[in-house]
Amino acid sequence: MRFLERAIKALGYHRRPYLAGLLVSGLFTIISMVLLTATKLNLTTQTGFKNRLQQFDTSAIKSADA
Repeated sequence: MRFLERAIKALGYHRRPYLAGLLVSGLFTIISMVLLTATKLNLTTQTGFKNRLQQFDTSAIKSADA
């Protein structure tokens, strides 16, 4: 029981370092989520583009090259 009491008092005493660590962890989490979302959207867009390219027949591709 003394451990919990000391831990709670330590939270009050070391408030700034704990808040700084929480802020850094939160920012890292948010940045990671944004980057993972952007990567997933990019992959989805690339896959859709490749699928649309595969729908063209060879004659349309040859006429576009000329």
